[in-house]
Amino acid sequence: MNKVISILFGVLLCSNSIFSQWSTNPAVNTFVAAYGTDLYFDKIISDGNGGYFISFGDGNAGGDVYVQKFNANGVAQWTSGGILVCTGRGNVSNIISDGNGGAILSWADQVHFVYAQRINSSGVKQWGAFGVAVATSSISPQNIQLETDGSNGVIIAWTDIRNSNYDIFAQRVNSTGVCQWTTDGVGIAVLPFHQANPHLIKDDFGGAIIVWDDGRSGTGMDIYAQRINSAGVCQWIANGISICNITGGGYSGYSNIVSDGSGGAFITWRDQRAGRCCPATDVYAQRVNASGVAQWTLNGILVGQPVSRTDTWMLSDGNGGAIITWTDGGIKAQLLNSAGVAQWGSGGLTVSSGLGGGEFPEICTDGNGGAIITWQDSRSGNSDIYAQKINSSGLIQWIANGVTIANGALEQINSESIGSLNIPNINIVSDGSSGAVITFLNNLSGRYDVFVQNVLSDGRIGAYLPTVTTSVVTNITSTTASGGGNVTFFGGSLVTNRGIVFGASPNPDITPGSLTLSSGTGAGSYSVPITGLNSASIYYVKAFATNSIGTSYGNQVSFTLPQSGKYFPLFPPWLMYLLVCSIISYISFYLIKKGS
Repeated sequence: MNKVISILFGVLLCSNSIFSQWSTNPAVNTFVAAYGTDLYFDKIISDGNGGYFISFGDGNAGGDVYVQKFNANGVAQWTSGGILVCTGRGNVSNIISDGNGGAILSWADQVHFVYAQRINSSGVKQWGAFGVAVATSSISPQNIQLETDGSNGVIIAWTDIRNSNYDIFAQRVNSTGVCQWTTDGVGIAVLPFHQANPHLIKDDFGGAIIVWDDGRSGTGMDIYAQRINSAGVCQWIANGISICNITGGGYSGYSNIVSDGSGGAFITWRDQRAGRCCPATDVYAQRVNASGVAQWTLNGILVGQPVSRTDTWMLSDGNGGAIITWTDGGIKAQLLNSAGVAQWGSGGLTVSSGLGGGEFPEICTDGNGGAIITWQDSRSGNSDIYAQKINSSGLIQWIANGVTIANGALEQINSESIGSLNIPNINIVSDGSSGAVITFLNNLSGRYDVFVQNVLSDGRIGAYLPTVTTSVVTNITSTTASGGGNVTFFGGSLVTNRGIVFGASPNPDITPGSLTLSSGTGAGSYSVPITGLNSASIYYVKAFATNSIGTSYGNQVSFTLPQSGKYFPLFPPWLMYLLVCSIISYISFYLIKKGS
C-alpha cells in the first residue's frame, strides 16, 4: 500500500514533466520513479532508436530492480514507475543494450546469486519471469559490470568472496539466456588478498578485456588486466598482466577502461606512488595492445594531480585517443593521443574551477571527438548537477563552470558508498545529436527519487523548435524540379515530419491547402522531387521541420521554370550573339586564308 501511495505522490508531484517533453526548468526535472524509500543505482543507456532505458533499485523488501523507457522527447513509454525486473533481490544492478532495441540487466540478489534478464523494446521479459542464474555459488557479489558480446548477448564480470576473499569472475550469456562459460563463471583472478572493482570492454571478437584493482602483493593495491575470448578462455597469463605494480607497495585503485579502437585498451586509475594519500591521489594511465603488451612507460604515465575523493572516468575520442576526467577541487579533463601525449596542456583542462567543490564526474562523447562532462557541486549551498561540453581541441563550449542541469530546492546527489567505493548515481549518455541525457537522484520529496534531464548541443535544457535551412532548387525543367533542406538542430524533441512547402506566392507555409512535400523524419539533409509545376512560372520554396513543440521554417528561395518546349539557355542572348559572330568570323578567315 505504501508503495502505491508513493507512486501516486510521485505522479502528482511531477505530472508536468511525465506527460510532456523535456523540462526547461532545472528546478523541475523530468520524473522517472518514486517508491517510498531512497532509490539508488540509477543507470541510463541508449535504446539505439533515439530513446533511453533507465534502470534503478529501491530499498523495499531487500531491494527491487526496475527499468523504464523514455522516448527522444522525454516521455516515459512504459507503466508509471517502470517495469519490475526482480522483487526483493537486487542489491546491485547494471544495464546494457542488447543491440536489438532492448536491454540486458544483471543484479545480485539477497541470497548471493548473480542473475540477468533481457527486456525487449516493448518491455517484455525474454528470459523467463525471474531471469537466468549467472552464478549460484557466489557469496556477496559486488561491482557487477556488463559488456555486449556482439551477438545480442552479454559478458558479465563481478567480484565475490566465495574463496574467503574477493576474486574476479566472468560469464557470457547468449541472446536466448543460456550461459556459455564455466558454471558460476570463469575465474579471471583467483588469488590471496582482495581482487576488486572490475571494469570491462568488448574486444570485437566476442570476448572482453577486463581490468581490476588487485591486492595480491599483500602490501597495497595494484592494477591488473586480462583478456578472455568468446569461448571463455583467458588469453593473457594466468590471473592477468600487471598494468601498474609499484615496488615497495602503495595504493593504485579505482581503475577504469575504454577501447583504443585497435583491439587494445586505455586504462586509468588513481595512484599514491607520490606519497599523497586519501582523499588526494594522482591520475595515471596506460595503453595495452591486443596481446597485452604495455605501449607506454612502465607502470603508466602521469595524467593529473592531485585527485580528490572520486574515481576517474574516460571515453575513447574516436580518433585513437582517450579523454579522461577527474576532480581536483574542481573538475579537470585531459585528452591523450595514441602515443600517450597530453593534448590539452600540462595538468589538463579546467572544466569547472571549483565553485562549491566538484565531484563524481561522468563523461560521454559529443559525437565530434570531444566530450560532455557532468558532475555534482555545492556552489548554491545544495548539491546540484552541472554539465560542460569540450570540443576536440580542448575548448570550452558552454558557459564558464558549466550549465545548470538540476538545482531543486533540496539536494541532488549522484553517488552512494558501497564498502570503500563511491557508486555513481549520476549517469550520462549521448543523445546522438551532440547533446546528452543525464539521470540523477533528487530529494524534492524528502527522499531520493530518480529524475532525468536532457542538455542540448548548445547547452540549453528542455525542448525547442528545430532549426532547418532551405536548399537551392536544382534539376529545373519546364514542369519539375528538386528541392530540399537540412535539419541542423532537432530541438530536443524528435523531428516527426520534414520537407518543403512551396507556392506561387511568397512566404508559403503548411496551412491547409498549401503545397507540401514531406521527406521522412529526424535531423540531417534531405531532398524532395517537385512535379506537376506550371511552365514559365515563378515558385517560392521553404524547408520545414516539425517536432512536439511546433513547426519551424528555413529561408525562402525562389526559382523560375522555362516555357514548355523551350530550352533553358545556358548564356544570355547577347553573349550567344557574340559567340556566333566570332565563330562565323573565324571560319571565314580560315577559308579565305586556305583559298589564298
